[in-house]
Amino acid sequence: MKVRQFCLNPSLLLRKALACGKVAIFFPATLTPIGYYRTL
Repeated sequence: MKVRQFCLNPSLLLRKALACGKVAIFFPATLTPIGYYRTL
C-alpha cells in the first residue's frame, strides 16, 4: 500500500495565488454534512 500526502501547509501556495489577483472566494474543502449541501 502506498500513502501520499500533498500540500500539508498550503500557506505558501495560497500566498502566491492570492498575490496574482485582487479578489478571492474561499469555500470549505469538505462537503459535510452532505444532507445540508444537497438541500442547497
